[in-house]
Amino acid sequence: GGPFYPRLSHMAEHDPSGIPALLEGTWRPLLALALPLVVVRTFVADPLCLALFGEEFSQSGHILRILIWGAVPLLLISIPNHALSAADLVLALARVYVGGVLINVVANAVLIPRWGATGAAVSTTLCEWVMLVLVIRLAHARFSLSFSVEGLWRYVLAVVGMVAALWITQGTGLVAALAAGLFSYSGVLLATGYLRSTDLVSLKR
Repeated sequence: GGPFYPRLSHMAEHDPSGIPALLEGTWRPLLALALPLVVVRTFVADPLCLALFGEEFSQSGHILRILIWGAVPLLLISIPNHALSAADLVLALARVYVGGVLINVVANAVLIPRWGATGAAVSTTLCEWVMLVLVIRLAHARFSLSFSVEGLWRYVLAVVGMVAALWITQGTGLVAALAAGLFSYSGVLLATGYLRSTDLVSLKR
């Protein structure tokens, strides 16, 4: 999201009415990027931990399955963060993040004694989603955003196709599962006209 900051900073001073259109045009491509990363890792968490870190981490797959879902809000929050900073709402953002830290600390205090590392993973992922909601509310209040769901049906179908491919290829090995998941996701997007979609235009821009 960093390269967007100079553009957003310029727009905040000279064309603030253009910021909502930019934000609304970038969240769906970011979602399209996040979904395959999250879904495929959910299915291959166990062999992925084993392949990357060895036998010592062979029982860590369930923690990765939880933590990886924090990737969606991390991606979606990036550009709204830059937009709010460019609009001189840094103090409001700081309050949001301080609130997020407090939520994380309280959640850790409650969940870690009961569930250990799994509780810490749940706390972290929960905090990321809470932060996304708070930042989007702040951006909505500042820029009057109206997030369109047009074209999201492609991603739903692509995820369904990916899940089916990953389910079928369970037990065939990490490389085969990764290839099946990613090819099925991109294949469904192509088959449903993604190359002609406004989302791809936004992605190229």
